[in-house]
Amino acid sequence: MPLLLGVILRLQKSNNLTGGLDVYEAIVVKLVRELDRSKSVVRDFKIANDRLRLDFIKFLAFEQLLKDGRSDRNKDVNRIVFGYDILRERAETYLRNERLSHKPRS
Repeated sequence: MPLLLGVILRLQKSNNLTGGLDVYEAIVVKLVRELDRSKSVVRDFKIANDRLRLDFIKFLAFEQLLKDGRSDRNKDVNRIVFGYDILRERAETYLRNERLSHKPRS
C-alpha cells in the first residue's frame, strides 16, 4: 500500500489525476513513462489516440494471457513473450473487430 499511496500522491501533486482519469490508468501511464525515461526510450507512435492504444493493449493482454490456445511446449513463455508476427496478427484482429481502418503496423 505505501507504493500505491506514494504514486497517487505524486500524481495528485502534478495534477495528473484531473479530467476524469481512472486512478489505475494514471498510475500505469506514469510508470510506463518513468520506465521509458529510465531506459532512454522515445516512443514515436503513428497513432496519437491514447485511448485506442490502451484499448489495443487490453485486447492484447486478454488474448495472450487468457484466450491463447496454442499447444506448443513453451506455451507459458509464449503467452507473455512474443515477437512481431504475433503482435501484428493481434493488431489485425483487433482492427478488424473494431472496424478501424488503421494499418496494423501503426
